[in-house]
Amino acid sequence: MPNYQVWTNGQGQGPYTVDQLLQSGLNAETLVWTEGMLQWTPARLVPELSARLGVPMSSPQTMYQNYATPGVYAARPRTPGAGLKWGSFSTMLVALLCFFAPFFNITCAGTRLLSASGIELATKGDSEVKNPIDGSGTGRKEQNPAQMMALVALLATVAGVVAAFLPGKIGPMALVGCALVAAICVFMVKAKIDSVTGPKIEAENKSAFGDPTTSSSGANNSPGAALAGARVIQLDYSLGFFGPVVMYIAALVLGVFWLMKAAPKDQSGGAAAG
Repeated sequence: MPNYQVWTNGQGQGPYTVDQLLQSGLNAETLVWTEGMLQWTPARLVPELSARLGVPMSSPQTMYQNYATPGVYAARPRTPGAGLKWGSFSTMLVALLCFFAPFFNITCAGTRLLSASGIELATKGDSEVKNPIDGSGTGRKEQNPAQMMALVALLATVAGVVAAFLPGKIGPMALVGCALVAAICVFMVKAKIDSVTGPKIEAENKSAFGDPTTSSSGANNSPGAALAGARVIQLDYSLGFFGPVVMYIAALVLGVFWLMKAAPKDQSGGAAAG
């Protein structure tokens, strides 16, 4: 059973259920609109409302008879929260596209040793580490410690895109849930990479350039000390991480406002009728 908006005080109000409209004093001449109607229409011309009001349907030819106010029939009302719906959809779609950008990069003196996009993190179990000298393959494989969490984030993002087209309050509720799950998973992916890869990078730096914090005399005079202190091998996060995070936050905010708009109003104060 559809919900209806009513035209009152020069603007649309609602949506309201049929029961809410009847309780508020709906009459045969109240202008109403719902999805599928081309224009505002008197309640007496809507079969469902006419039957509940107990009045016979009038001929459609008379629908303009008592309504000469310019513009009343000219503008088709917008679905409540339509802008928020498309905004939420767009943010989740952009978040999905960011999965194709690098999530992190491991570099050494400007040479990229290892890089993975969100898609690769979600679908590949390992990646080959490149030679820091010439960038060629080494045959050494680095295990992906966050594949499951990345996959959940990817699937939640896809579900969030689809959720924007679900009817009623289900759409915004599902989208908000998907954005929240995806955001949590993306942060968990980062935490997992930090906890597993970070110590390996520290060990590689100390092995290659010495440990700047230890020496027999209390000071490190090794030639590689300055390089080690500068962390020649570095782990950096890129668009594949920051992009989705920003988009998830935006989707959460827009989704909550969309949910508030999509929810039928409490009729305790009564819907204005005609």
